[in-house]
Amino acid sequence: MDCKELVDRLKSPTWQDIEDPDSSLLTDAATAITDLLARAEEAEAANSQLDGTVTTLMESNKKLADALREAEKERDEARQDCAIAERNHMIEVERREAAETRCKRLEEARENANEACAKWEGMYHMAEQERDTYKAALQNWHEEG
Repeated sequence: MDCKELVDRLKSPTWQDIEDPDSSLLTDAATAITDLLARAEEAEAANSQLDGTVTTLMESNKKLADALREAEKERDEARQDCAIAERNHMIEVERREAAETRCKRLEEARENANEACAKWEGMYHMAEQERDTYKAALQNWHEEG
């Protein structure tokens, strides 16, 4: 029987509901009350279980939030490390380029120095030949004179 119908029958019982020993009104009411108590106990147990689940979820959520904060901190530190490494790399690239430029300049200076040495050696040999020529001419002049 529907609980609302039972409540209505209990509010306005008929003569038969009260006087007839075979009437099921009180038995139906007792059964309904027992069923309602059982449902209330089940609901309370389910509520307790949900409370435990909510508590567990809140704890898990807190752990996840802590892990997220830690991961974000590690990410930010990694980004800083990456930026520092990038800066250091750029400094090393600039140093390497400067060293390569110095090497090119030194190579050019060495080539210019080698050319100058070759030129001076040629001039030195010409001066030696000229000296030898003047020496021979002077010696001939002394011998003739």
